[in-house]
Amino acid sequence: MDLYRSIVNSFYIENAYQEWKDYREHLTDLLIKAYEKCETSAASSEKKLKLLIAGGGLCNDVDIERLKEKYSITVMDIDENGKKYFNDKKYVNYILQTFTGIGENEYREFLNKMLIIAGNVKGRISFEELDINAYDFIKGMEDRISINNDIPRCDVLICAGVHSQLFSMFPYIFEIIIENLYNAGLLDNESKSLEDLYLSSKFMEKVKRLNQKFIPEFNKSLIAAANNLCLFSFESGGVEGAIEGRIDLEENYKEKIIIKDSYDWNFNLKENKIYHMDIYLLQK
Repeated sequence: MDLYRSIVNSFYIENAYQEWKDYREHLTDLLIKAYEKCETSAASSEKKLKLLIAGGGLCNDVDIERLKEKYSITVMDIDENGKKYFNDKKYVNYILQTFTGIGENEYREFLNKMLIIAGNVKGRISFEELDINAYDFIKGMEDRISINNDIPRCDVLICAGVHSQLFSMFPYIFEIIIENLYNAGLLDNESKSLEDLYLSSKFMEKVKRLNQKFIPEFNKSLIAAANNLCLFSFESGGVEGAIEGRIDLEENYKEKIIIKDSYDWNFNLKENKIYHMDIYLLQK
């Protein structure tokens, strides 16, 4: 297995479906409420509403079996494993597309660039050299980043835990390279901690600015795709992407928020990782 594929596979949590049970049921209950709130005669006409799960992947955070009784379900994501998983499930239409205009090719390109730089190390390499190369790459990538305007129309839309993942692969790859060099004693970090290096990173700041620029347009495109209601779920605190998504809703869609909720998501019990989620239901 190549390194990029190993990195992607490291994101999958072995017992996610079991461990996410409570969070999944909470989001599913809200989607059932959304169904009931829709101003439609779908129930009496026996015509199902259209549900779009934006960035659902394997959909471990929603109960597809419950939802399929109420909704005609479409999942839109870049996750090929999700596509394979739902391939024989005729009640789910899976659209394999990126929301940002970038995907595996760009991530592989970035990984290869950073590996070449790290592989050419003779002695030690400065953090600044790696940082400026990563910065130049992401800056040159900006013209490839674009809003996907082909998000299918739906009655209800859910986008849960996605905003923090839109550009996260770039920092994740960067940190893997940096930490391996650091652990091998090949990184000239002037006795600074990795945390301090990341805080001073031009590359990390650039990714933050990408989120600030892209996410309001991303929210706008998602909300425009839904005829009735949108359900969003963001990690609380300082998680990049989630910050920008939450701020945008609070500032630009406050009058549309009909439910504001919170819930603890047992994301990875093995690593004792729990996310406190801020949840919003918007009505058009």
